[in-house]
Amino acid sequence: LALTIDGQEVTAAPGQTVLEVAKSAGIEIPTLCHDPRLEPYGACRLCLVEVEGARAPMPSCALKAGEGMVVHTQTDKVRRLRKFVIELLLSYHPLDCPVCEAAGDCRLQDYAYEYGVSESPWGWHPLEFPTRDDHPNIARNPNRCILCGRCVRICREVMGIGCWGFSNR
Repeated sequence: LALTIDGQEVTAAPGQTVLEVAKSAGIEIPTLCHDPRLEPYGACRLCLVEVEGARAPMPSCALKAGEGMVVHTQTDKVRRLRKFVIELLLSYHPLDCPVCEAAGDCRLQDYAYEYGVSESPWGWHPLEFPTRDDHPNIARNPNRCILCGRCVRICREVMGIGCWGFSNR
């Protein structure tokens, strides 16, 4: 399949997503919920792209590449939508990056910097949930959780186990 991403002619194998094709061509598209071991989920909406002829931006992680498709990953509209998503995430996410154990190794922090978001325009609404450390493979702090679903999906689909009472059946 031949398609164009950001003016670059690329080829895709049948079934490949636009995100996979872009990544293989060296075109970066931001993601938070995507994991190559999992089926596409599209929860975070940071990977939105515009496709010529489509009515609205689409999540590149779940969008199958098509013959002749023309994709734009950095339009003003897409960048505004990504910034909005980051602002929403930060309205419930603490902004204490300097003291966070993930500081410097956090994609949300990187994207907030890239898109010029230092705080949510709606303010910060702290969550007060106890930290969960009762899972054998995942330490979870729900006060920093962005609800991408990746940890639960990894448990279910990759490890074949349930997470925190969620059955994998």
